[in-house]
Amino acid sequence: REKVPAIMHIDGSARVQTVTAESHAGIHQLLTHFEALSGIPVLTNTSANYNGSGFFPNVQSAMEWGRCDHIWSEGILYVKESAAAVMAEESEALTEA
Repeated sequence: REKVPAIMHIDGSARVQTVTAESHAGIHQLLTHFEALSGIPVLTNTSANYNGSGFFPNVQSAMEWGRCDHIWSEGILYVKESAAAVMAEESEALTEA
């Protein structure tokens, strides 16, 4: 609750999904790297509001929304160019450590 309050419903519950390296190797690897960078082993699926609807119709519309640097869709991680430079630097720093 303290680290990621946005995942909690008003009644204190959450809809949590777990993955293992065996069940979803790619997502598990992504979460492992994200935790190494952020200290939080959670990705949050939000219902970002796009023109009054709960979800984006495609990756392009999500990027045009402009409020996220990374989008995971259909097994592909899309990265905004400005965020890609920061991620590369952080990844390099972790590798050197």
